[in-house]
Amino acid sequence: MKEGVVFALLMLVIATALDWWRQPEALKSQVFTPTLYDLQGQTVDLVEMSQDKPVLVYVWATWCGVCRVTTPIVEWVSGDHTVLSIALTSGNNDRVQRYMTAHDITFRTVNDERNQLGRDWQIRYTPTFMIVRNGQIQSVTSGFTTPWGLLARLWLA
Repeated sequence: MKEGVVFALLMLVIATALDWWRQPEALKSQVFTPTLYDLQGQTVDLVEMSQDKPVLVYVWATWCGVCRVTTPIVEWVSGDHTVLSIALTSGNNDRVQRYMTAHDITFRTVNDERNQLGRDWQIRYTPTFMIVRNGQIQSVTSGFTTPWGLLARLWLA
């Protein structure tokens, strides 16, 4: 039992260190100010969205293999939490919307067709998960994650 607890704590420390190391430099002190538009053409204000409650920002792509596993997790989380997704280099708005419809994806999405946000935010991996509260990034992780990992990050924010 004691060895299991020590192992779990060690894994938590390693995972936290890896998340910190993989966090893009541009995001470490990022305050979100650019005007974004979702697939329906509505203005997205991430600072306003994240006032007094955390927002999960999910950066994904239609061509990303891992995203095919994590997107249903994010869809599930979006039932109780605010989610804003950024679709990287996945085609025009119509193509992204068709993909989302075909895969039963309902969360709000900004299409970064030319990877401008991806470059500005130095996103190197998909999927990337950011927890934003009051316009400030609270945590960032990339790659596969579990529903419990996302819920824990949202709860801690």
